[in-house]
Amino acid sequence: MHRKGIGIILALALLAISAIPAAAGARDGGPSCGDILALGDKGSSLGTRVTYDASGVIGTQLELDAPSCEKYTYTFYVLDEVGGTSIELSTSRLGNGADHLALNIAYDSPDNTVCVYATSSFINKSGEKVLDRAPDSGCVTLVEGQSFAPAGGNRMG
Repeated sequence: MHRKGIGIILALALLAISAIPAAAGARDGGPSCGDILALGDKGSSLGTRVTYDASGVIGTQLELDAPSCEKYTYTFYVLDEVGGTSIELSTSRLGNGADHLALNIAYDSPDNTVCVYATSSFINKSGEKVLDRAPDSGCVTLVEGQSFAPAGGNRMG
């Protein structure tokens, strides 16, 4: 009987240890409402799209894996380099339960080229915690009059 009890405890301990990586991965990735999708991700039919129209409005339509969380902030950034000076513009909005969020910035770049990215985040005791960034690193270059919603590679989502 004593050996059977030790065997059960050992089996439970092994089960708990094998579950640790899955739990850590879920926590590190954050909840679904913070996951910015690219075209084709998790069944996405639209993906996150970015446009830079001829009137100088740069906009994004963020597609999320789940309806946006009300306490989370979704931010769209526009970067430009003008005469050796770096320019960074951003606009944010709180989640409102929608699974698509539109964010726009009016900016007319002198060379008609900008670089863009988006984040989802929340504020905790330590400050801002970014849940997701699209693309994962760097930014997506857009030329005025261009739209961008690719799948794979350096993508938004």
